[in-house]
Amino acid sequence: VISRIGTGWDNVDRKFAEELGIKVCRTPDAPTQAAVELTIGLLIDLNRSISLQDRCIRAGTWQKEMGHLISGKTLGLIGCGRIGKGVAKVAQALGCAVRAYDPYPDHDWHQTNKVPLVSRVETLFETCDFVSIHASYSPELKYFINRDLLSHARSGLILINISRGGIIDESALLEALKSGHLSGAALDVFEKEPYKGPLRELANVILTPHIGAHTLETRTRMEMEAVKNLITALSF
Repeated sequence: VISRIGTGWDNVDRKFAEELGIKVCRTPDAPTQAAVELTIGLLIDLNRSISLQDRCIRAGTWQKEMGHLISGKTLGLIGCGRIGKGVAKVAQALGCAVRAYDPYPDHDWHQTNKVPLVSRVETLFETCDFVSIHASYSPELKYFINRDLLSHARSGLILINISRGGIIDESALLEALKSGHLSGAALDVFEKEPYKGPLRELANVILTPHIGAHTLETRTRMEMEAVKNLITALSF
């Protein structure tokens, strides 16, 4: 048995494990709340330029940047599983409308929680003020967010990714941010980690070192769930 900690499968060759008769387990529930809180935190930070203004004061500049409210805006979710659903509920509580793109939607949940689905991911970029990525990574999703898709973004859109690196073409994102077409981005994950690329040079970007599940409470819960999964899988 391989009992891993975390939500993804990307560091385990599941097909080969299956051929060898090895059961693979993960802990998809434990990181949900931490990931939701980080997403909302990054969204608020970008809209109020909190990190930027902190850096200005530390550099000796007292400069007030005009911020924006989340209330009254529209958030688009790419992927609406455990984390996406949690983000949707918090965003709605802050007065934000939410819509989602998900190839495998939970239709009952979307209807009950008034989160409409769109059939084209381009629609999110064309109609939303913010887009947040919560899709599970697969090789087919490499550079899913590319130049063509970013060209559909309404002017001033904010993009957040705490899902997996590689979903975004980072060079295309850099161009969109430099041109001002996107007003900001927050990335917790990167195609190559540790990240040392040119996005570090932009003031309208927040970068965090893959901390989506990095809270003491979450880590403890993930390790407990991994042990329980191991015991359950071995009890046959």
